Amino acid sequence: MRVGPDWLTPLTPDDLDVFGLEYEPGESPQDAVSRYARAFDVDLDQVGRCLDFLRSGPVMLCGGAPVAILAYSPRTGRWQASFDGDTSDDLGEFTTPRAGVWLTLLASEIGTLPTDTEHPLALGLPPVSTPDAAFWRCVGHALR
Repeated sequence: MRVGPDWLTPLTPDDLDVFGLEYEPGESPQDAVSRYARAFDVDLDQVGRCLDFLRSGPVMLCGGAPVAILAYSPRTGRWQASFDGDTSDDLGEFTTPRAGVWLTLLASEIGTLPTDTEHPLALGLPPVSTPDAAFWRCVGHALR
């Protein structure tokens, strides 16, 4: 049996419940995400590579239709997402496993995820010291 990406290992039922991802009685969260990924042709290894890419430096996922934004904070070790589609409450900051579930659901809508700076959804961020305050206000608004 193939072992899934590292972000799958610590998944809990709460990580699925936040997004309304259904699972069968007795089914593990990992199996539920894998079943969903197979049904919607999502590459879970690509989800893991996207998480690694977004943690690798000053870059975020930004774009799509509907617009999706995901950023990682190395300071807190947490993720922040924004999605202008039909969603419920604000997610706030969350863990890497939960970010993996979010990306899995997003990939089922938009297809490929960014794993390098050439992807159209990869947005390189300027250094915080850059005097472009309007940009950071916009990012702060989008990620709150």
